[in-house]
Amino acid sequence: MKKRDWIYFALVAVAFAVWYYFVCEDSPMHDFIFSRDHIDRRDTPWFFTCGKALMNGMVPYVEFADSKGPLLWVIYGIAYLISPCDYFGMFIIDGIGYIASLLCMFLTVKLFTKNSTAAAIITLLTVPFLFIPSMHYETKSEDTSFIFMALSLWQTCKILYSDDLKDRDWHRAFFLWGLCFGGTLMIKYNSSAMIGIFLVFMLIKLYREKRRFWPVFWWAVGGAAAIVAPLVIYLLGRGAFLAFVDDYFIQTPQTVANLQAGKSYFMQMVNRHDFMWVIGMILAGCISSIFWLKEWKYFPAAVGAWFIALIMYFARGYYIIICGPLMVFVPLNFYFAVKNHRWTNLLCAAAMVTILAFVGYTHRNWYTKEYFGGKEMTPRRQKAHAMDDYIASKAHKPLILYYGCSDKAYGMSSEALPACRYWSLQGGYTQQMGDDQQQCVESRVPDFIFVKTDAKVRTERVVKNGYRKVNLAESTKYHLYERIPDEVWRKTRKK
Repeated sequence: MKKRDWIYFALVAVAFAVWYYFVCEDSPMHDFIFSRDHIDRRDTPWFFTCGKALMNGMVPYVEFADSKGPLLWVIYGIAYLISPCDYFGMFIIDGIGYIASLLCMFLTVKLFTKNSTAAAIITLLTVPFLFIPSMHYETKSEDTSFIFMALSLWQTCKILYSDDLKDRDWHRAFFLWGLCFGGTLMIKYNSSAMIGIFLVFMLIKLYREKRRFWPVFWWAVGGAAAIVAPLVIYLLGRGAFLAFVDDYFIQTPQTVANLQAGKSYFMQMVNRHDFMWVIGMILAGCISSIFWLKEWKYFPAAVGAWFIALIMYFARGYYIIICGPLMVFVPLNFYFAVKNHRWTNLLCAAAMVTILAFVGYTHRNWYTKEYFGGKEMTPRRQKAHAMDDYIASKAHKPLILYYGCSDKAYGMSSEALPACRYWSLQGGYTQQMGDDQQQCVESRVPDFIFVKTDAKVRTERVVKNGYRKVNLAESTKYHLYERIPDEVWRKTRKK
């Protein structure tokens, strides 16, 4: 990059940092229990507790697990070390990741425009679409994987749309793709399937140019090994590798199958007009590039179609976050419509204006729901924080169990740790996960247990095994129980 490029990108980074401070749910502008408009955080507390447990010496996949890869927990563990009682550490880490992603997107755009000013403006225009509120109500693993997607897209575009490539350019591209593959594999492996399409296109060009396969193959293997090998060695050293394979590759697909049994999540996605218009915008941007690209015309369209196909298969709205790097093709179409004055480009631009109007219309109410920050201590937040404060007043780093429910960060201030492998129960949980929680209760391991207010059978089991309800004001959907001291419990049982 030339000095001019760095100056323009620095302006983009500063503008993003200001935006990010207000809209990122992990920033000091937002409450750490409830994010926008009192939406329960579902994943962030879970990941943070895993990172916390890892940094406190607990064995991953043996003493705690969450159907995600170990790299995610390392990242959240570093965030915990930065700031142990809130998500400020993740705010910093993801912020750095997003700025690096924007740099990749800036360089991708410049490959097409050859203009630093246009690249900066187009990159900046994508920023609001990276945090569309209907799907970005908390930080997900997709945010952590975002840099790998942006980096893969940039390197693939560089291979496809650059002339006079040297051997070192090919080696670098395949090494970085391998690095991205290894990174996504060790965070959330369906993202690895998504970036597989970049490898396909690079291999096609490799074949067309009659270049040797094995050198780039080993560079790709080396990139993947740079991330995967240290984590595998660590898991082997802790005696957790087999448990990792069981949880990540056996239990996780079963939870997905259980969750989708008898339900049409695909139709739920289709019926969410706010999601579908965003998907339409991504596809329109990728497909319209056919009319201004001179070579490899169908690459963006193929990538967009592949990404959306996988999203619709897994049918989760927040998976759209990972498509963020493809957003550059939307403003790129406007750029070439103005530059070329071709009726096809202008027609595509008009179609995208229409789609953008519908995106704005379907999201019009979301932007009023604490989008730019929300920490007002409403009654619901007060009651939730009362439980968090109570635990912190009683113990430091207690063992906590979310019995039949998921981690809601009610043990944040006390730095609570998992009471068992599946201390927090996910949707579509397997028999093994449920049994692990029940055994944990019967063994009286947790210091504190959260139970849903309508879970009568679980509540009876908790009380039967020597836990008493903490009489705080009714809050959210959960009751808090604390363990009766062993000596008191033994006397009570004798009576």
